[in-house]
Amino acid sequence: MNPAVARPPALSVVVPCYTESACIQELYSRVTAACSAVVGPSYEIVLVNDGSRDGTRADIFALAASDAHVIAVDLARNYGHQIALSAGLDLCRGRRVFILDA
Repeated sequence: MNPAVARPPALSVVVPCYTESACIQELYSRVTAACSAVVGPSYEIVLVNDGSRDGTRADIFALAASDAHVIAVDLARNYGHQIALSAGLDLCRGRRVFILDA
């Protein structure tokens, strides 16, 4: 097994998202820049779509397909901020976790 794969990232950023299509790309750009500056390549961004009815789901999955640092999570419906946050926290692997609202 590749040791880099087995090692957890230094930082996980967990972001519950609800109808964020208009700003998700800017959020991704800023969070990526901040993570890279602080921990280099050892980070993950967990974007949790909380049942959005705009293009947020597609945007999140497109980001995950183009960047291995992004983990896409899709909830079946809008469960609310706390459940979306809990879903992201359940999946993140970082040694440190930063919670951010989209």
